[in-house]
Amino acid sequence: MDISSNKIPITNAIPIIIDNPRIISETNNNNNNNDDDDDNDNSIFNVYIRTEMKVAFDYSKFIKILCSIKLFFCFLSTMFQSYIYIYSFILPIVGYIGAKIYNNYFNYLHIFLICLNSINNIGFMIFFYTSPNYTDNENYSIISILDLLVCVWIIRIVYIFSIYITKLTEEEILFLKKFKY
Repeated sequence: MDISSNKIPITNAIPIIIDNPRIISETNNNNNNNDDDDDNDNSIFNVYIRTEMKVAFDYSKFIKILCSIKLFFCFLSTMFQSYIYIYSFILPIVGYIGAKIYNNYFNYLHIFLICLNSINNIGFMIFFYTSPNYTDNENYSIISILDLLVCVWIIRIVYIFSIYITKLTEEEILFLKKFKY
């Protein structure tokens, strides 16, 4: 066929329409007889991948990344500032667990801890600005306000993630826990 010609070949293709698309995972063929390990059950999932599942999976990945970054900064602040910040390790760990196991109890606890952390930051800002030893430090005020905005943004993300979790069935949550697509 000549590429320079303007003739387009005509084909007689028939589109295939699938009425009910389903994904069936492969069988887990481990022969271990451990009753305590739920990963070794030979189950086959017959789950329709809905939009809610994809969105919940994406939010879960994003929250896990955010919590990993927060854990790193908590480690840095504990190492270089004060050991009083050791309580801040709870916040990213709870958020990571909630995103990993798709559990709303951990997500709401994560939101609550972020709110407590924000209230703590606001109290510290008020104490810092009303202190007689206060020197006009624009960097601290910009960082504090930016931290509060990021906290509100993370609360919104975790709340939307928990809304999508409530829309999923138990089988879909189990599918998302076990299999990564």
